[in-house]
Amino acid sequence: MPPEELPHPPFDVDALPAHALRIGTRNIWLAYDSYAEPDMLTAYVELGPRETLDVVLTLNLLLGLCLEVDGAARGSVVRHPQTGQMIYRFRYALDDDPEATDLLDAIAALTAELDGGGGAPTRY
Repeated sequence: MPPEELPHPPFDVDALPAHALRIGTRNIWLAYDSYAEPDMLTAYVELGPRETLDVVLTLNLLLGLCLEVDGAARGSVVRHPQTGQMIYRFRYALDDDPEATDLLDAIAALTAELDGGGGAPTRY
C-alpha cells in the first residue's frame, strides 16, 4: 500500500515522545517487538527533567518499581536526547502477564502513592 493510502502516518522515530500513557504525573511508554522479542516488553517511565528531579520521590519510585515489578531491577536511567527528560527503562516479561496488566497496575499504584494521591507514601 503506498504511503498516501495508509490510514495513519508512519511512526517517526525522531519525533518528540508520543503515544504515551499518562499515569498520574508520569508519562509511560511501552515498546513491543513481536519479531525480535515476542515475550518481552520494554517499559519507559518518565522521571522528569534532571534539574528539577525530587530525588527522594524519584528514588522511592525506582525502588518501588524494583521491588514490585519483575524485571524492573535490571533497568537503567537514561536521558532522552531530544527532551532532556530522565527516563527509567526496563524490560518486562509477558509470560505470566501477556496484557501487562500487573505492570500498569504497579506503576499506577506507585505513582499515585508517591504523587500524593494515596495517603502517606511508603518509604522503601
